[in-house]
Amino acid sequence: MGAEVHNVVRSVLASGLLALLAGCATQGIKVSCDGKLTPINTPAPKVAAKVAANVAAQAPLAHPSREATP
Repeated sequence: MGAEVHNVVRSVLASGLLALLAGCATQGIKVSCDGKLTPINTPAPKVAAKVAANVAAQAPLAHPSREATP
């Protein structure tokens, strides 16, 4: 009887260890974002100013349903 209990306890402990290892293996790697972050694609200052000026200079588009028909 003692050998059966020993086998059951060993099986339960082995199952618990496998479950613990499987759970730890699915955790992602911790990424530290405490440093200074910089954007990847920053627009060039001159280009951004030109685009803003061009957008401001364009006339607003009229909605087709509000246009006067001749």
